[in-house]
Amino acid sequence: MPKSVNRSYSRYTEEAIALFSRLIRAARLERKLSAPLTKS
Repeated sequence: MPKSVNRSYSRYTEEAIALFSRLIRAARLERKLSAPLTKS
């Protein structure tokens, strides 16, 4: 397996990634809660 590359991100990029991940997580939770209670 190739060694993973350590990348340095700017502070703004890291902050943006954190915000986006929180948004995505919140949206997934909301969708799961608002979804009908049927098994698929």
